Amino acid sequence: MSVIPLEYYAPVFGLFLLLLLVVFVPRERYKELFWFGLVWGFLFSTAVTFLFSEVFHLFHYEKVKPFILFGAPLWLTFAWIPAVMLYLYFLPDGGEWYVFPLYLLGFAVAGMEIDGVLNQGGLLVYDRWAPFCRFILSLAWFYLVALHYRHCRVRGRKIPPASP
Repeated sequence: MSVIPLEYYAPVFGLFLLLLLVVFVPRERYKELFWFGLVWGFLFSTAVTFLFSEVFHLFHYEKVKPFILFGAPLWLTFAWIPAVMLYLYFLPDGGEWYVFPLYLLGFAVAGMEIDGVLNQGGLLVYDRWAPFCRFILSLAWFYLVALHYRHCRVRGRKIPPASP
């Protein structure tokens, strides 16, 4: 029997990621990284979950109501904001050629494992889905996040433009 009731898995996970963000990321970087977290974390995960669960019926969530938005548990989509912020904060700038691919693989495997835990816990029900599908999705997702972030940094603009 679990110590945490099943309905609290998503909020506890979101709060855990928020705690990691507060502990590891300096406060002055929040403004820079928040917009990437909002767009690539919250909005992208909501859109992808809606597409895969409500349109293609590959999986669905249970025991997350009433906090569900377009087929996605609201707490899990919010949890992607600090997750993306942490990912970008620790994103390797250079080093050996294999550093970024290993970092990318690490986050994709973590996403796959979280997917598997949610499935085994009964929150995520696979209809035509598997953790490996999540691995491929996470690999592409985190690659695009890093590509966008690096593109913005190379162009030399503030990320996002500083407000007065």
